[in-house]
Amino acid sequence: MKPVLVMFASAPWRGGRTRDGLELALALLAFDHPLGVLFVEDGVQLLVPGQNPGPSGLAEVVRGLHALPHHGAAAMVASAACLRRRGITDTGLPVARLETAALGQFIKGFGHVHCC
Repeated sequence: MKPVLVMFASAPWRGGRTRDGLELALALLAFDHPLGVLFVEDGVQLLVPGQNPGPSGLAEVVRGLHALPHHGAAAMVASAACLRRRGITDTGLPVARLETAALGQFIKGFGHVHCC
């Protein structure tokens, strides 16, 4: 099986894209499919701990993201540049930080990329 990368690039409050990506990731892991997760652009805002979830259902998404490493996600990575641009120093998830130059090589390691 070719590994799949789920790339979160949208802000958490921007509709159902984030939830769809999380559901895809959990479904892949349920069938023991190799999975990586990447947070870029506004998607890094999912990593801010202690957010007020409001009525958008963000609390469920954040709980689901925290479950990914426990269910076997092989890699959890965030763009270091995107985190810096948004002033995010603390993340609520165990993610590796990659600089822009290394992100391309990381993405090439996956057979399929799903952007949400």
